[in-house]
Amino acid sequence: MHKDLVSVIIPMYNAQKFIEKCIRSIQTQTYSDLEILVVDDESTDEGPAIVEKMADEDERIQLLKVENGNAAVARNGGLDAMSGEYFTFVDADDYVSPDYIEKLKKRMDETGANLVITGRKEYRLNPDGTYTLTRELVPGNYERFSHEEWAMRFGEAWGKLYRRDFYDRYGCKFISEGANAFGEDMPHSLFHHCMCENIAMLSESNYFYILHNESTMSKYQKSRNKKMPFSSLEQTIRQIADLGGPKNGRDYYEWYVIRMLATFTDLTRGRSKECISELNQYIDHIIRTYFPDVKKNRLIRLSAKVEVPKMQQVAVVLLVRLYWMKMLSPFLNVYCRI
Repeated sequence: MHKDLVSVIIPMYNAQKFIEKCIRSIQTQTYSDLEILVVDDESTDEGPAIVEKMADEDERIQLLKVENGNAAVARNGGLDAMSGEYFTFVDADDYVSPDYIEKLKKRMDETGANLVITGRKEYRLNPDGTYTLTRELVPGNYERFSHEEWAMRFGEAWGKLYRRDFYDRYGCKFISEGANAFGEDMPHSLFHHCMCENIAMLSESNYFYILHNESTMSKYQKSRNKKMPFSSLEQTIRQIADLGGPKNGRDYYEWYVIRMLATFTDLTRGRSKECISELNQYIDHIIRTYFPDVKKNRLIRLSAKVEVPKMQQVAVVLLVRLYWMKMLSPFLNVYCRI
C-alpha cells in the first residue's frame, strides 16, 4: 500500500465513445498521486485499444481484464489490483472536475473520515453531442445518529472517496449476481453507510453523471431481463447482523433498506406476474426475517423530519403500512401492472 496514493477504479464495457474523456478528466487532476485502473469486462469495441494507447503515454494507467462479469466483477478486479491508501470509482461514461480528487482527499484528511461523499451534476447526452443539465444534487449536513439522510441519498459506488484500511478490515467486495444484474452498488453503499463510524460530506457537485442510450439506467429501462440485487442485499443485511448490527443509527439503516425495497417496486412496474410475485415474496421475507419491528421506527412516518424527497418518504411509509395491513400483494399486482 502506497501512502497518499489514490487508486481510481474505472469499470469499462463497450465505452469507446466516452472512455478517453473519462480518463483525461482524471489524468489532469490537480492531485496527481494517482493510479488509474481501467478494468475491462470483455468489451467488443475499441475501448481497450484506446486505453492501451493512453497507458503507453502515462505510466499511471493500467488496463486490466475480467471475464464473464459485470460492473461488480470489474470493480472487484480493481480492488484486488489497487495499491493506494485511498480509492474511488468513476464509471467509464462519466467524468469529474479537475479538483475532484484533491477536494475529496482534503476533506478526508480534515475529518479523519473513512468515507467522503460528494454531489453530482446529471447530464443527458443529446444526439448532436451536446449535454443538457437535468439535475444537480449537492449533499447537505451529516450527523451520526441524528441526521444521516445524506449518506442514504447517494447509493452509487461512484462519487465517493474510500479509505483503504476500512476496506481491508471488512473485505468490502461487491456481491455479483451475474451478467444481467442491476444495482449491485446499492448493497455495497448500504454496508458503508451503516458500518463507517466516520462519514463526511463534501458539499459540491463535482462528479458528472452522463445519461445516454447505453447507460446502465437506460439499458435497465429497455430490458426486462435485468435482475435486481435481491441476493446481494440480503447477504449484506446478514453481514451487518453478523458484525453486531449497524454502527450508525439503526433507524436510518432500516429506513434505507425499506427505501431500496420501494425502489425495487418502482423498477418492477411493467414486468411479468412472476416478477411481481417474486418481489412480493422477497419484501415479505426481508421485513419478516430482519425487520419485524420496523413499524416502530420513528423515521417511517409522514411527520418525520427526514431530509429526503417527499415522494421517497411517502413510498417508504406506504410500503410498510401496506405490509402490516396485509395489502402489499394486491397493491403490487395493481401498481406494477399499470
